[in-house]
Amino acid sequence: MRLVSAKTAPELEARGGLVLEDCAEALPVGPETHPWSGYDASVADSETARALWEHSVELIHELVGKEALG
Repeated sequence: MRLVSAKTAPELEARGGLVLEDCAEALPVGPETHPWSGYDASVADSETARALWEHSVELIHELVGKEALG
């Protein structure tokens, strides 16, 4: 249900690339964050995101075959 809330929340419209956690915008890991909360700043880097996406697609191709994804 939380994913649907994030997808439909009007205050998040046109604000792509956010890291969300517990129905709110997450904070980068730091002294103010709980040990199990927050995100590593590298996930907000567009080059890292692109490389992760490409690697994920490669792994899916290995698991289900390239023809499964088109």
